[in-house]
Amino acid sequence: MSADMGSFTCQRVEPGDAPTPREGSSPRVRMTLLGSWDLSLDGRSVRVALNGQRLLALLALKGRLTRAYAAGMLWPEVFDEQAGARLRSTIWRLQQIGRDLLVRESQRLSLAPGMHVDVHAEVARAHALLDGGAVEGDIASVAMAMAGTPELLLGWYDDWVVTERERLTQLHLNALESLADRLLGAGDHAKALQVALAAVQVDPLRESAHRAVIRAHLAAGNPVSAKRQYDRYRELMRAEFGVDRPTPQMLDAIAPLAAG
Repeated sequence: MSADMGSFTCQRVEPGDAPTPREGSSPRVRMTLLGSWDLSLDGRSVRVALNGQRLLALLALKGRLTRAYAAGMLWPEVFDEQAGARLRSTIWRLQQIGRDLLVRESQRLSLAPGMHVDVHAEVARAHALLDGGAVEGDIASVAMAMAGTPELLLGWYDDWVVTERERLTQLHLNALESLADRLLGAGDHAKALQVALAAVQVDPLRESAHRAVIRAHLAAGNPVSAKRQYDRYRELMRAEFGVDRPTPQMLDAIAPLAAG
């Protein structure tokens, strides 16, 4: 089965992938993927059958796809002919909503231009942090908002959803850790600590996030707090995995403690 993977897959959305409305205007079609799925037209929520939801979400996350690939992703448990028939039925039902939601080519599908998808904005924000861009608003508030981002397609367990959910989580973590490192380099230890703690909130078992917290405490001259964070991480690792041996990276992070 051939596949056109598109350009999104929870990564940067290029200008041609997700056109935006004119400046100062509100998108007339909005799709929510963070938390519970929703579609609104002109501010009013629209009822969409589950297969329609899944197709629109797949295109939002993967970009422009061949029909064969989309059908295979959505109905992997059936033969290609049956999956194709289900796809055609799903497209027809979406057309009955009364607004063009899809661009239908002979072999490919994509979302209609101008549709606002919340996860696209979230991905753009994370990439801006990774690229060292300016942060709009209070840094700590931005970090906590990112840490509190609702789960992608809450309650959906398709393999492609689980993959994109993990990809988005890792993007958030990388963005937060990158921002924490930049703040430490700039000498802003307090904000670096808040951002690093936000990363720990996203993934309490992620060693690199705990190392960022430890570095922030040490840079601020708080070795006791750094030791407390290290002990907390060791307790987590013992409880979850029965592991009690620091990695070389963690030993480097706590080297000032050992020296002290």
